[in-house]
Amino acid sequence: MGRDVFADFVPGTDGFDLVALPAALAASIENVSGEGDRTLRLSDGGELVFAGLPGNFLPEGDVTLAGTPVEGGSLRAEISALTDRDGLGAPAYQWLRDGAEIDGATGDSHALGADDVGARISVRVSYVDGFFTSEQVSSAASDVVAPEALTPEGTSGDDILTGGPGNDLLEGLDGADRLLGEGGDDTLEGGDGPDTLNGGDGDDLIRGGETEADKRDVIYGGDG
Repeated sequence: MGRDVFADFVPGTDGFDLVALPAALAASIENVSGEGDRTLRLSDGGELVFAGLPGNFLPEGDVTLAGTPVEGGSLRAEISALTDRDGLGAPAYQWLRDGAEIDGATGDSHALGADDVGARISVRVSYVDGFFTSEQVSSAASDVVAPEALTPEGTSGDDILTGGPGNDLLEGLDGADRLLGEGGDDTLEGGDGPDTLNGGDGDDLIRGGETEADKRDVIYGGDG
């Protein structure tokens, strides 16, 4: 029991460990000085004062997202750049859709489904640092999650192929095909035969065919 002062403790260079005592019983941490001294109050009433050391170091660095925001894909929380001079505890994750918590989405990655389409996804990482302070850091939100891209392919016959709201690839191949891109920035390949190609909304790429067997295609650019 007593009061000891460390006047030249340098975080990140010097170390300190209460080896003999369980962490839950060893000390509580209080910022007791306007100058930011950190005081450890031991369970026996003693004090250890780290002069000039703030009561808490805030986390530094960013949480980022890895992956492509498209339905059927996934995003992963990347925390390798996250540091805390008080020590990083075990991370806990909470994924958010347009800022609202997603029920059950508490892993280090999130599978993107239909409910995520049109929304922006982010993640909040929480942990308890080495001095028992609860910290949290959130990532920036992703781009808007895009619908899954469709890739229907026709046959040698007369086919009807329809896209969806994503950036689809439709290939009619041979025959008198009808290709409907619908929404998204689609690519329509009519192939040989007298095809009808309708890009629909979005900035579409439409090709009727490339050989002499391709004749009399009807092409509608649509909106976009």
